[in-house]
Amino acid sequence: MISLSRNVQSGAVKLRKRIDQLLDLAKGEVGLLKLKFAPVDLGNLLKELVSFISPSAVKKGLAIRLELPPSLPPIEGDRDYLYRVILNLLDNALKFTSNGGQVAIKAFVSGNAIEVWVSDTGVGIPKEKQERLFVPYSRVASDDAEFAGLGLGLSLCKNIIELHGGRIWIESQKDKGTTVRFTLPVVHPKQAEGEARS
Repeated sequence: MISLSRNVQSGAVKLRKRIDQLLDLAKGEVGLLKLKFAPVDLGNLLKELVSFISPSAVKKGLAIRLELPPSLPPIEGDRDYLYRVILNLLDNALKFTSNGGQVAIKAFVSGNAIEVWVSDTGVGIPKEKQERLFVPYSRVASDDAEFAGLGLGLSLCKNIIELHGGRIWIESQKDKGTTVRFTLPVVHPKQAEGEARS
C-alpha cells in the first residue's frame, strides 16, 4: 500500500508539473508570462541547486561538480523562474547520463553578462535533432519511456532566458555528452534603458 501511495503521489506531482509547463508555455506564446525582477545572487542560487540535486546524482552513481569564481556580480532577474530553468537543465543532464558519468555546472563573467554552463558526459544529441530542441513538444528520446515527457522544458527555458535579456544554446555530440550554455546580462536591458533616459 505504501508503494502504491508513493506512486500515486509521484504521478500527481508529475502531472502538476506538466500542467504548469503548459500554462507557462501558453502565457509565453501570447506575451503574458510576467517575471518579477529583483537582485539575484546567481552563485548562491547555483549552490542551492547543486545541494538539492546532489542526492539524486549520488543515487544514480554520478559525480556532480560546481565551478564558480570567488564572486559573481548580482543580476536583475526572477529568482523562482531562474531556479526552474537551471533545475530543468540539471534534471535533463542527470536523466541522460549513465552511471559513472559526470554533471558539471560552471558560471563566469563574460563581458557584461554572466555565462552559465550545464555539462554532462551522457548520450549526447545527434546534430540533426539539435535545431528542434527548443521547439515545444519536441523530444530527443521520444520513443524511450524512460525519458518520457512533454518536451516543453527547453522551450520554456528559452522563453524565460530571453525574457531576462539573455540567450541559450546547446553544444552536443552523439555519445560525447551535452553542454547547455546561457547568458544573463549583469544589467537587465530595461534597467539600462531607464538609466540612459534619466
